[in-house]
Amino acid sequence: MAKVGGLGEAVAGLAGGLRSLGCPIETIIPDYGNVALAGESVEKLNTPPWVGECWVRRGVADGFGPVSLIGTRALHRPHPYNDPDTGLAWADNDDRFFGFSAGVAALIDRDLPDLVHVHDWHGAASTLLATHRPPTVLTIHNLAHHGLASLDWSHRLGAAATSMLVPGHIDPLVGAIRTANAVLTVSPTYRREICTTAGEGITEILCAAADRLYGIRNGLDHEVWDPANDPRLPFAFDSTDLAGKAANRYQLLTQLGRVERQGPIVALVARMTEQKGIDLALRTASSIAEADGLLVLHGDGQRSVSELARSAASIDPAHVMVLDGFDETTAHRLMGGSDLFLMPSRFEPCGLTQLQAMTYGTIPIVTDVGGLHDTVVDADRYPSSGTGFVAATPTGAAVVEATRRAIDAWCDRLRWREIQARAMSTRWSWTEPANEHIEIYRQLLAPAGPVHRATDISATMTPATTSLGTARGLTRSLSRRGCVRPTTTIGIIDRNEGATPRLTGSAPLGSAPLGSAPLEAASLEAAPLESAPLESIRP
Repeated sequence: MAKVGGLGEAVAGLAGGLRSLGCPIETIIPDYGNVALAGESVEKLNTPPWVGECWVRRGVADGFGPVSLIGTRALHRPHPYNDPDTGLAWADNDDRFFGFSAGVAALIDRDLPDLVHVHDWHGAASTLLATHRPPTVLTIHNLAHHGLASLDWSHRLGAAATSMLVPGHIDPLVGAIRTANAVLTVSPTYRREICTTAGEGITEILCAAADRLYGIRNGLDHEVWDPANDPRLPFAFDSTDLAGKAANRYQLLTQLGRVERQGPIVALVARMTEQKGIDLALRTASSIAEADGLLVLHGDGQRSVSELARSAASIDPAHVMVLDGFDETTAHRLMGGSDLFLMPSRFEPCGLTQLQAMTYGTIPIVTDVGGLHDTVVDADRYPSSGTGFVAATPTGAAVVEATRRAIDAWCDRLRWREIQARAMSTRWSWTEPANEHIEIYRQLLAPAGPVHRATDISATMTPATTSLGTARGLTRSLSRRGCVRPTTTIGIIDRNEGATPRLTGSAPLGSAPLGSAPLEAASLEAAPLESAPLESIRP
């Protein structure tokens, strides 16, 4: 429906994971005017005059399921965020997404959901603009984007602006951080980083929320990302038979007009932004060329970054290629046919493409930041469990060094097959992350009274068990201590954007302040989670 980066894929995956566990949810995204819905109904929403006409389209989206689309005239654009002609953000993005939030607020006040879960700044003002105030969860997918707006918005937003005030601006993300009952990040390490070195100017505000700040890594939709059943790949394959991957590799080289290349194919699929370290990736071009390999970059984003990539390709077109724009089929075929996947992010809240790459036997080269630290194990440092190659710092020298190590491993065919087998056997299902979300929802919806806090639940991760903690075991533990499993009707408000034995991850999995508003009667009982051995959890 709308996908610019990992946010769209992450929210779609979480919604599917919650539904599979019996959570009754409603997913709400902006209506960009390009999505057809089966069984569609349209209703006008009661929003402030400054929003203009506002409506909700409800129906079933092909490939996703039930969805509600909030529309205003300003939201209808050919790209969710940026003007395609300039590559710059739409000048009225504040109007567009405050209008979206006002529409969501109108739905909250009309439908009275028991709990609202907002994602990033685009819908962060929703619950602040609503009169009904159910318990609220905020997920920060990327702290670099706040949605800063002029102080002039204070007059339109009224009392809701109070919590959004920062020096010189209105900041909807800060408003949600200050008021949400639980604030989530998309990996345990990113949670730690934003409270120390990656706070993007609001470290104090995040530290003040530390007792309700959680880190839960994203999952991967293995129905969409499965090399054995991927309709976008010319040839299917799995970890036991890589003949199909070899065939995909040859076809990719043929399509790119580079069949003469004898070295590794190194792919980069990302938004063209400074965060993604495109300039660091280009530093590896000479090492890849020395091995007679091919570096292929694919994605859209900032014009200046795209031009930098195209400039490098013009200097050495035999070994560097840029595939402009973003195309889902191209992304799948690069994953299915490449040998290595380059992801030199300066920071990375979680990342999904490294999970996709490993699932397709395309070994990642990553920087040791955020969710990349939580998901990729260096094969040189940990020979028996390694699934990729990790640059110690997000610098050109470190990324080049990691790339050279990866190329050396690729030349050792026996060792390479072992690394591929480990990477492909790791499962990144949404089931465990969704379970952890449900546990937080349950704690927020529990009747008022003493709630037992598990301040630091840690789980040792193995290549086959890669989520933080074990929500089923935690549920069993909390139930023994008197915490009940309430019935829930959960509203998900989202904005689509466009494993290792060495690692012990931890994050607080305790209670957060309950919402002050009384809970409405529930309409469906959430499916009970199966209990799991408590031995898998170490307090």
